[in-house]
Parts: sequence; C-alpha cells; structure tokens
Amino acid sequence: LSAAPPAVDIDPGTPDGRARFRVFFCTVSARMRSAAHAAACDPELWRLPDEPAADAAAAPAIPGSIAPGLHLLIVGGAFSDCFPPASTPFAAVAGRLRAAGVVVDYAGISGRSSSESNARLLAAQIVAMPDRRPDRLVLLGHSKGTTDILEMLVRYPDAAARVTAVISVAGAVRGSPLADRGATPYERMLAARSFGHCPRGDGGVIESLRQSVRTAWLAVSPLPPAVHYYSLGAFTGPPRVARALTYPQRQLSKIDTENDGQLLARDELIPGSTLLGFVNADHWGVALAMEDAFPFLAHRRAGALT
Repeated sequence: LSAAPPAVDIDPGTPDGRARFRVFFCTVSARMRSAAHAAACDPELWRLPDEPAADAAAAPAIPGSIAPGLHLLIVGGAFSDCFPPASTPFAAVAGRLRAAGVVVDYAGISGRSSSESNARLLAAQIVAMPDRRPDRLVLLGHSKGTTDILEMLVRYPDAAARVTAVISVAGAVRGSPLADRGATPYERMLAARSFGHCPRGDGGVIESLRQSVRTAWLAVSPLPPAVHYYSLGAFTGPPRVARALTYPQRQLSKIDTENDGQLLARDELIPGSTLLGFVNADHWGVALAMEDAFPFLAHRRAGALT
C-alpha cells in the first residue's frame, strides 16, 4: 500500500467530509510538529481516488483555540483497561486537550465485557455527570468502544439526550471476521483467567464483536437522529503493521487488503455518519502508544508512528 489504494466500499449517500477534515487535520498536524515534519500530513491520511477535491474558496477557518464548553468522554475498546497506560487510547491527545481547556474524561467500562454491559455502565456515568449546559458532550470511541457507545445511545435515551456528537476512530461498527474465528479459543483460554489488570467482566467481549451480532443489531437499532455522527477509519500495509498484528492482518487481507490488522476498513463506519477519512495506520497505531510498554509486539518495519 505504498500508493493510494482503490476507494473503500462505503454505503451510498454517506456524507463525505474528507476534504474538509483534511484541511483541519493537516493544519493541526503542522502546528503540533516541527517544520521538518509539517509536510508529513498526506502520508498519514489516505487520499483515495474518490475523495472530493478541496475547494480553496470554501476552506474552513481553523480557530486558534477551542471554544469553551466542550466535554470529551473517551471510550476505549476491547481490553482497554487491561494494560494501562499502553492500552489507554488517545492518552497524549487527552493531555493536550486538557491543557487547551477541554474537559476530558475516560469512561469506566469493562474491557472484557459485552457491549450491552458496557452500555449500561456508560449510561450511568453520563447521567451522573453535572448538567453544565450549554456544555457539549462528545463521545470518542476506539474499536469496540464505538459499539458500546452505539448500544448506549439506543438502549438509554435519557443518557443519549445529553450527547451532542459521536466520533468513531477505527470503530468495530460491523464487527470483525476475527471475532468469529477467535471466539472459541478466547472462551477456552482467556475468559476465566487473569488477564492483565482487568477483571473478567461478563466475558462477552468477543461475542459482541462477531459480524453476525453487529450486523443484526444495526438492522433493528436505529440511532438517535439528534446526535451528530463522524467516522474516521484506518488501514495500512505491512510496513506499518505492528508485529503482533501481522498474522491477523494477513488473514483479513484474504478478504480485503484495506484493513488495520483487526477490522476491515469498510466495516469501521457508522451508518449515516460523516466520513472523515482513513488514517494510514494499524489498529493500535491509530489510537494507542504501545511501543514503550511492548516494544517487541508493537515493532513496525516503518518505525513508530508519529
């Protein structure tokens, strides 16, 4: 995947925000990096053949600061509470946002539990938050965290009513073929055992990631229309795949080469959401800093992601 791959198969009528998001992404990247790295924007964000060209006349103004009243609640994915801080998503970004005045919290979910169970935990946390209107509550989900968020929005309308927007990053929206293949080994080897720092929970983590389960759920679970939805996918090629994700990436590539080592890119998009783009990263690299804690497992031929 050294050159831009064919367009990812997305649902017809998906709102396309890629050109606008690219402007924001590249501008913010340039602010955060040194001049030597400012030109590294495009390689980090795939420019697919079907991406609309940016309209220079309509380029969005990039604010110098974040408007007050933003509350970000980050929801991690499967096993996200098992190996902190390495398994904590968006940790560096969370620090920068707090410094900019954003209220940033992490959802107290169970990394080894089902989406149904985590939806209940997430709803309770949201309902218990101080009602600081006109604050804007934005939920940011990585991997299975996105499915937990979507379950919560459908099952708990009181909590959903307080949510302004959902941003999914490499979300397991339609599940993963790996979950269907890995459910039995997980149940036999890991479900009842100690695993990192996380408790067993209800043991339903893999079941919630089955493609049949997620597809059936989406078919009968319309999302609240008052919430704004945004999806940022991820996929990459072997040089940028962490060593531990190499085998699953190869297995998924038998179905579709556009995958991040855990999910197919086409399965990462919330139905009806605005498509922000696809990051040139694997499933860990798009959200997690695994290199320091697990240098062998997270080793990439192309080096650590910046």
